[in-house]
Amino acid sequence: MKRLCLLEKGEKLHECFLQNIDNVEKKVREGIDEEELQTFFKVAKQIRENLEQMQ
Repeated sequence: MKRLCLLEKGEKLHECFLQNIDNVEKKVREGIDEEELQTFFKVAKQIRENLEQMQ
């Protein structure tokens, strides 16, 4: 099996993407505690399941 490896420039870009994703996630979750976040995910899951049953 062949493997692909990122070059140095690709590694730096990948790290930059990861940092940006982390920063956005922190900003989005600002002011939301873990319990509220879990409630949101539970409700979103139920909504998705309800929509899937409609199809």
